[in-house]
Amino acid sequence: MKNSFTCLTLIYYYKLIQKSRTLTLILQMNRLNTRKHFKNSEKLLHAFIYSRNIYYLSFNIKRRLTSILLQFTNDRVSSKSCGLKSLSPLIISRSKTKFTLSLNDLPKSATIPTSIDNLKKGPEWDSTIGKVVRQAQINYPNCVILTRVGQFWELYFEQAKEIAPLLDIKLTKKKFGQEYFAFAGFPTQHLDRYLATLVNVHGFPVAICEEFLNDDVNEDKLKFKRRITRIITPGTLIDESFLQYDQNNFLLALSLDEKTNSVGLSWIDITTGLFFMQKSNLESISGDLMRIRPSEIVLCDSYHKMESHEIWKHVDGKKYIISYESSNSFDSKLPQSWMSDSQIDYDVNQTFSSDELKASAALISYINKNLLGRTLKIQPPISINLNDTMIIDATTLRSLEITTSIRDNTKKGSLLHAIRRTKTASGARTLDRWLCFPTTSINIINNRLNLVEYFCKNTHLTSDIRQILENCDDTQRTSQKISFTHYNPDDFLKLKRTLESMLIIKNRLQLELYATPNDSMKTLVERIQPQNDLMNIISEAIDEDMLNKMKETRQYNSDGSIISSVDTDNKDTDIEDVENIDFDTNFEEKCNDEPVVKRKISKKRKKMEQDSESSIFEEDFASIVKNDNWVIKKDFSPSLLKLHEQLETKYRDMIELRNRWKDKLNGSVELRSHPSYGFIVAIKKVRNNKDVERILNATHIHHFKHRKWFIIQKWTHLGGQIENIKTKIREEETKVLQLIQKKIVEEWYLTVQNSRVVDELDIASSFAVLAREQNFVRPILNYSYSHKIVGGRHPVVEAGLQSKGRQFVKNDCYVGDKKRLFILTGPNMGGKSTYLRQNAIISILAQIGSFVPADYAEIGIVDQILSRVGASDNLYQDQSTFMVEMIETAHILRNATPRSFVIMDEIGRGTAILDGIAISFATLYQLHYINRCRTLFATHFHELPNLMVNFENAACYCTDIQENEDGSFYYLHRIKEGVNRNSAALKAAQLAGVPPSVLLIAKNTLKYLQEHSKPINLDSYFQSEIEKSIHNELTEV
Repeated sequence: MKNSFTCLTLIYYYKLIQKSRTLTLILQMNRLNTRKHFKNSEKLLHAFIYSRNIYYLSFNIKRRLTSILLQFTNDRVSSKSCGLKSLSPLIISRSKTKFTLSLNDLPKSATIPTSIDNLKKGPEWDSTIGKVVRQAQINYPNCVILTRVGQFWELYFEQAKEIAPLLDIKLTKKKFGQEYFAFAGFPTQHLDRYLATLVNVHGFPVAICEEFLNDDVNEDKLKFKRRITRIITPGTLIDESFLQYDQNNFLLALSLDEKTNSVGLSWIDITTGLFFMQKSNLESISGDLMRIRPSEIVLCDSYHKMESHEIWKHVDGKKYIISYESSNSFDSKLPQSWMSDSQIDYDVNQTFSSDELKASAALISYINKNLLGRTLKIQPPISINLNDTMIIDATTLRSLEITTSIRDNTKKGSLLHAIRRTKTASGARTLDRWLCFPTTSINIINNRLNLVEYFCKNTHLTSDIRQILENCDDTQRTSQKISFTHYNPDDFLKLKRTLESMLIIKNRLQLELYATPNDSMKTLVERIQPQNDLMNIISEAIDEDMLNKMKETRQYNSDGSIISSVDTDNKDTDIEDVENIDFDTNFEEKCNDEPVVKRKISKKRKKMEQDSESSIFEEDFASIVKNDNWVIKKDFSPSLLKLHEQLETKYRDMIELRNRWKDKLNGSVELRSHPSYGFIVAIKKVRNNKDVERILNATHIHHFKHRKWFIIQKWTHLGGQIENIKTKIREEETKVLQLIQKKIVEEWYLTVQNSRVVDELDIASSFAVLAREQNFVRPILNYSYSHKIVGGRHPVVEAGLQSKGRQFVKNDCYVGDKKRLFILTGPNMGGKSTYLRQNAIISILAQIGSFVPADYAEIGIVDQILSRVGASDNLYQDQSTFMVEMIETAHILRNATPRSFVIMDEIGRGTAILDGIAISFATLYQLHYINRCRTLFATHFHELPNLMVNFENAACYCTDIQENEDGSFYYLHRIKEGVNRNSAALKAAQLAGVPPSVLLIAKNTLKYLQEHSKPINLDSYFQSEIEKSIHNELTEV
């Protein structure tokens, strides 16, 4: 039939005749024997309709024909309007022959339910899987339901249509009753890959519907049961492979007091248990969120439909994934059980505000709903006090490229990337947090600097500690993963090795402290508490050699569990590949149909043969024992040892039984376990089944080319005993693993405490390595308002220049005290923006406890870094470049304090020249007389220095270029005192490749404008008026 229909083409048309509908198919054949093939046309139509997989129809024909058939079928819903009866026939017409097919025989495309009531109706409810999925969709209406079916995760119904294109997987159909429903799926080993797309890229919450063996098959008549085990959202990840190792995965809740606009923030990293609270206000939310970088934000559900609420001006719903929790959750209190479990030994009501506690209560409620009964281990909450923290707002984080670069929003090119030398994942995450939340406590800063200096002076110690740190696992995430019961035995070994490394680190540091004492290091080392009991129980229980062998052979499932020793594949082609209980690999097959001739054998030879047989027996026994995948040592407990002894006895009985049957049959005999047939005996080269059945009392069940399978009662009985003992061993091993898991959970807080010490040591040693590599110096921190930097450098720019073989030009900066405002002029590309940024970065590095890129640094504590650098617009919120510039300027002028450090670049350039000069001058006025903060102000408005002659605390500095006689030039990048009124814009345009003709016109135009322009100065009257207004303003302040 395949060849007969090769040239078949379908020409169809769909015709509407008032009150009836007719679908006509004209089949044309390019062969002589058309009548013969037309006899099969009805079968062809039926096969096409039901299978949709006829290989001799082209894809386009099948697709178009299917759409018409389905459209024709769906139109039956409105049959009354067209006078078509429910059983109207579908007429298929062709030459000489005609047959009819009822519309009820056609497959129907399921309609999309419009409500929950309609969702509870349909043929899918008669199916086991369909019922489970529909019920899950009703219970979790906002979630994508992923259902485990064997080795696949599957999507059904309307969700399959929506999700399949997003995951780029094939959308197909599955039949429930007489209707086809959308269906898609992917293999289980690709779960993390598609979860990353659903959760992180598209922000879908995903409900995992797992598959479990049914304990009571007789009652339910189902081999498997399925239920929702977990809801996965961006903020509730646990151990997924797509988690970023070097960044916390925070889930944040926000509580807003509508009357006072005060905000309570609470955020937690479920993977580590880190828990923070902070009191803030509505205006500062955007900066707070930028520093925290939550993966998901939980708000009160009342804001869901309030699109014009003030909160949406500060929380970008397009940037962050927003989830909602009921208002009752925000009004509740923290669970008492959680507070006692978190080892909180203080009154939270006295420590945290009501808004913070409301946000925390909603956060815990949301987590409990998604984890579905799992107990979350949470560290005692840390209060972020803005008085003890350097505030870095969203604009500054972005413009200084603290954690990501502006160009491509990746870590490469950022300050974090330039300074990170950490060895552990948790150390990298801690450094990331320190950069976003620098401290203002000089005691904390100096303790950190003392550690860095100690490592700098003891290079051998630094090398030793960093080498040990390489063996440390991500302890916080591993222990949290184990507390969730998401673990495999290898996680226990990772934790044990890390705890051992911590102990080695403590001993090494104590040895060093004995020779060179240091109070800061001594205090830190004393915080490491040995966990010998936990290490001992893991060492005594886990068989590390066996685990290593299993990892080498990849005997782990995707979820970390051990692969079963029985293959469940039941295909005939692979039926002999089932894993044997006995591998007869060392046995030399000798199949000889001739009768065995008995010969007289000497005693010496007989003894040698007996020794040989005994050796083969022991080798077979060792091979069987070696192939067992036991992760717990046999001698861990008396009960386990007894079971292993019983198992080994049965193994010896099995080998003796096999050898006895080999001798009787003079052939190869293998004893196996098969998932379908149970315990079988595979015999090679047996010609007569009746002989085997007679000799061994066997039953023949299967036949292959070179092998036959039999069932023998003796082996069935012995194999059952072996399997029963193995089951008991597995149960004992499970109990031991649960015992270890319980011990780890009991010492969870101590493990986390020790891990924090390791993080600090990791960062301190990495800072020491960085300081030696880049010639950083220890800064001097005090509570003055000065900023004295000698030979300062920008670490990111310097690293980029070094990679090109170029050298960074150092510059000094003495801002604060008497001269707290610097006006910086000079050519484009002259290094003004770099100078502004590097001084802000030096302050940040100093206050996280790092050495700084300078020859000398003395810095007064900074309470916040404020910046207005670069140009950008925000068209989505209807903000032009100049409007964005003014918004950032307004934020600085409203929030800067005398302890703040402000950098501003090109204020007023987005508007007319005179307007820009006026705005720039007014901004400088405010900063100088009202805010009185340390300010670096770069500008190309050369009139400003003339307007600031009476600013007693301001100074002018500039950069320059060096021009040669041949017309070439280069930038000096050196900051010097004075005003440079040459912006050298035409030089920059020349470097950019602007055509010479354009440069010539620009040069002549500039010359004309300079000749006819007049310098701008303030007359004495205007200066006196401004001084009066300043005096009045200061009086009010």
